[in-house]
Amino acid sequence: YELVPNKDSYLYSIITRTNSHGMRDDEPIRSDKNSPRRIVAIGDSFTFGYRVKGEDTYPNVLEKLLNKQMSNERFEILNLGVGGYSTQQEAIVLKHKGLKWDPELIIIGYTLNDPEIDPVQPLHGHFNKKIKWWQHFNVLRLMAKLKFIYDVRTLGN
Repeated sequence: YELVPNKDSYLYSIITRTNSHGMRDDEPIRSDKNSPRRIVAIGDSFTFGYRVKGEDTYPNVLEKLLNKQMSNERFEILNLGVGGYSTQQEAIVLKHKGLKWDPELIIIGYTLNDPEIDPVQPLHGHFNKKIKWWQHFNVLRLMAKLKFIYDVRTLGN
């Protein structure tokens, strides 16, 4: 799954916008002889900037700092982060989306759950001694799964 291009969403009191490439970022600057030095940031919800304004995501903060400190050069950091991504999905995004921007540097926002294949592993349930009451009912588990599918369709494609 990936983010829907050109989408505005209101989530946790934050407006989340994606550009025409499905990135939570401004439109990339066209490549020409005066192009900025390009960096690609990939990762999960930390890179995406879950629950923070777009200008407060770490790729955008880093871009501002670099452009302020390195006044003789311009930098552009493309935010390819998507909530729930694992290392496997990040590698796919890098191959099919990130490398096409010809970045000079790739930042991988790695967190401890990145080796997981799915955002929520069933294995965690085996170590959780207290099962939630609703997990005993098939209908409620089905409703939780349908909500998850709805969230993926609403927040990402």
